[in-house]
Amino acid sequence: MYSLDVATKDVTALPQMVHGRKDFATAVVGDHVFISGGKNPCSNAATEDIDLQTSVHRYDFNTRNWAYLSHMSECRHLHDTVALDGVIYAIGGKNDKEVFLNSMETFNVARNRWTAAPPMAEKRARFAAVALGGYIYAIGGTCDIISNSNSNSTHDSVERYDPEAQTWTYVASLPEARFGHKAIVHDDKIVCVGGNHLSVLEYSPDRDSWTIIGSISTKRFDFNMLIAPMHLLTGFNV
Repeated sequence: MYSLDVATKDVTALPQMVHGRKDFATAVVGDHVFISGGKNPCSNAATEDIDLQTSVHRYDFNTRNWAYLSHMSECRHLHDTVALDGVIYAIGGKNDKEVFLNSMETFNVARNRWTAAPPMAEKRARFAAVALGGYIYAIGGTCDIISNSNSNSTHDSVERYDPEAQTWTYVASLPEARFGHKAIVHDDKIVCVGGNHLSVLEYSPDRDSWTIIGSISTKRFDFNMLIAPMHLLTGFNV
């Protein structure tokens, strides 16, 4: 693991994760990074590394140490996690038998405890999840069988979770089915980038609609993305 100081452009090596892993998910709460699930990058066997796929570790930027936390109740990889009000939501993905999941569980950071939560309507992997306005959005992704479909498919559907009501509801669908993408929140809107399309999408919760606002030059799958102030990016290839 490495850290990048955007102002100085210095890259610093940080303590390694407890285990090498791929297809895991990350969430940030305060000065801590939480990583969950994933698979051994050296293994292709679906039934191996079950313990790794339920494991959760926390990195503390103050002490520069990793810590073991309570395991998830279900194996997950190719899932996503969202932090909202001190709770981490682990959503969807695939289990150790490569079965697509619609399940969700929540992690109380203060109590170090996982709890089952209402599932999505659709099973999803390689999707994007973000928190906006007190809600959680699950965007696109892949699945073996989608509602009203008889074949392998890519989602254009988007679901929104209300933590207070503990319910999932559909919101406006993507203009194009998408997987392997990422989403961030900017200016009270969701911006969706990458995956199997070049277009950049923006979702307005006020209008409940998606708009194509631009494009990228190269398709990118299963990458990561963040927001940084433009005045700090001088000298970067942007």
